[in-house]
Amino acid sequence: MDSNIIDRDLEIIKNFIYNDEVQMLLSKIMNSVKEFNIFEITGMQEQEIKHSNTLAWLFGDNEHGLDSRFFIEFLKKSIIATQSNSDYYDNLIVEINKLREYIYLSNRKKELEVRREYNNIDIVVIDQNNKHVFLIENKIYSSEEEKQLYTYFNNIEKEFNNYKRYYIYLTKDLLEPRLDLKNNNVVRQNYLLCSYKEIVEIIDELIELNINGILSIKDETILILESYKDLLIRRGIVDNDPIQELCNKIWANPKYREALEILINNKPNIISDCLDRVLEKDKEIIRLDKYGTKRRTFTFKSFDKHPMIQSLHANVDVGRFSGVWKDRAIVFRINIEDDKLEWCLILKSKTNKDQQLVEEFLEKISNIKGIRKGNKSYLTGWKNLCKFDYDEISEMGNGNNQKIENKIKEGIKNIKTLADAIIVELDK
Repeated sequence: MDSNIIDRDLEIIKNFIYNDEVQMLLSKIMNSVKEFNIFEITGMQEQEIKHSNTLAWLFGDNEHGLDSRFFIEFLKKSIIATQSNSDYYDNLIVEINKLREYIYLSNRKKELEVRREYNNIDIVVIDQNNKHVFLIENKIYSSEEEKQLYTYFNNIEKEFNNYKRYYIYLTKDLLEPRLDLKNNNVVRQNYLLCSYKEIVEIIDELIELNINGILSIKDETILILESYKDLLIRRGIVDNDPIQELCNKIWANPKYREALEILINNKPNIISDCLDRVLEKDKEIIRLDKYGTKRRTFTFKSFDKHPMIQSLHANVDVGRFSGVWKDRAIVFRINIEDDKLEWCLILKSKTNKDQQLVEEFLEKISNIKGIRKGNKSYLTGWKNLCKFDYDEISEMGNGNNQKIENKIKEGIKNIKTLADAIIVELDK
């Protein structure tokens, strides 16, 4: 990066930090949340699985002493939240009146069994007494996978065919199940919607009832409810109007906004740090770029030294390129996404001065599994190296990154297997 740009960005950051107004606004933001949070102490803040664990505990008749009240309020809120999206609600095939009968007019006491990760489903709530079952798919950070809701729906339909069955899609922003995935539209029309805003509303209402003496809730339960609400607000899962107003004041100032964008763009990335360590430790790897946050380019020593690869390198049009392409015709590249790594083998073919050599090289490797026939640039297409869930990333953020590094090593072994296969074909 140009030294003048670095100096300019450094000055912007200094002006942002050494600013009384900024410090005052940041202090007000920090004072809007609890001084410490029991959930953050456990490292839970960005772990979707542990959010599901907390909700499962609240939904069940556990030591919190709320009986089934939290879950019943959750069902009520889900109906109201779904109705707020009139277009989506109008296409539902859910028996809302039957669900209301269950909520208000059940003949038998509600005895809830809550299962976590049952057949990979986030939360399943079973009421054996009343023959009702509820599936809750929880999406805060991760995205909906293809056929995921369709698969879960069919599993519940088959296993609990003599129960009344209800499905709820719980998200950060009251999202609908996606139409572009192969969910089957009939399946989609069975899912009620709910968001974490409704979870906070339930918490507020329970605390208010406790304050007014209408409910008697244990102090330990109140602490957990308040801490969980605080966590949802401080992590931006649920909006907080006073905090939003303070944040808007910072972002509205162009000078502050520029500083924040620099800070965000240079935020440490656990995955990229782990990838760098793996690449540096592997003695067979030659690093070709060592900077930036979004990609890494490299090659293998044995691959790079092969005579035909060397000939391709020698015919690079050096006058047209700089950086990794200045003296390399073919490289491996890894792209860093939020929760995954992807890789590709790239050949700078069109500008190579020996097109006959390029054609000969492509012919030799054309039958290797994983090579895209007819593509002269992205020889493999983008492939998945490894994918991480948010729980893994959060847990590794505490300094123990070995699990992530091991996943990356396994992925790079697969790349090395392809490189070795190419050498074998070139040697024939």
